[in-house]
Amino acid sequence: MLRALAKSVLRKIPPRNFRALSRMTVFYMHGLVRDHADRRVQCLHLKLDDFRQTLVALKSWVRFVSVEEALSLMAAGDTQRPVAVLTSDDGYVDNHDLLLPLTQDLGVPLALFVSTGHIETGARFPTYLARCFAYYTAPGAYALPGVDTPVLIASGASRAAASNALSAALYRLPQEGVRKLCAAMTETLGAERQAELDAKFDSDRPMSWAQVKAMRDAGVEIGAHCHEHALLHRGQPREEVERQIITSKTLLEDRLGRCRYFAYPVGNTAHIGPAAVRAVRDAGFDAAFSTISGTLAASRDDFLLPRVMLNPDGQADVTRFPFTALLNDRALPAKQATIIA
Repeated sequence: MLRALAKSVLRKIPPRNFRALSRMTVFYMHGLVRDHADRRVQCLHLKLDDFRQTLVALKSWVRFVSVEEALSLMAAGDTQRPVAVLTSDDGYVDNHDLLLPLTQDLGVPLALFVSTGHIETGARFPTYLARCFAYYTAPGAYALPGVDTPVLIASGASRAAASNALSAALYRLPQEGVRKLCAAMTETLGAERQAELDAKFDSDRPMSWAQVKAMRDAGVEIGAHCHEHALLHRGQPREEVERQIITSKTLLEDRLGRCRYFAYPVGNTAHIGPAAVRAVRDAGFDAAFSTISGTLAASRDDFLLPRVMLNPDGQADVTRFPFTALLNDRALPAKQATIIA
């Protein structure tokens, strides 16, 4: 109750009044929609109008900079200021169609981390396929590879539980298991039904190479996000880890020029193993980003840099920003250390 009261009070105070608490922060997001056809499936996509309001509010007192400038300031120890970086993960088509025009209009530098295999083939992402299966397949009990117990689908609650169970499986399986599970979900749902859903949820379609190049030409920093959006956890074979990282960097550099930065898919402590950090370093990236919350001021590893996710509640994002360091920075070095231990 006290926490709720404190939050309600803080929301009434302009965030810039807490400017002295601010530290350099990297934000991340995934995509935008004008409106949701089904928020359960399009849960990674923020509403365009709401996100514009969030950026405008932040811009009123935060200076957005490029990744390169942020890392230069970090190297100089100059991180005690209200400075932010905007990044987006995966490479959805709405990054080209909606996010790029918005950031250009507001003068906000942008970095985009793309999964090259999805750009290359147009294949949808595993978690999207899982949400389509959970919310749109016929009721029943489904035995799927890599899922410990049959997936039960009936009521709305069971569908949400199924979505969570499938996501959990995708997060822990090695990439070969992810491929098998995705194939089984698509086959069970039916190719025709999956195509109908893909048309309905066009927001989750990956960009083409031409669109990625157009974003690069517009000044967007393009970084790597694995080849197949593989999670580089400790259970992922070393050969797969290295293939995902090297393939993504090679493809990007062949098509667009030097690729300097990497972002780990999902990217929290359970989703990154020490082999992944070593492979990213060895591949020649300048820096890599996780999704561990915190500010650059507290980071102890340039290959496990923290980021803060932007949420549907833009007002909460704006209100929380000055307190990111207070809430997360003390634990950040220990979390980074657990990955490489």
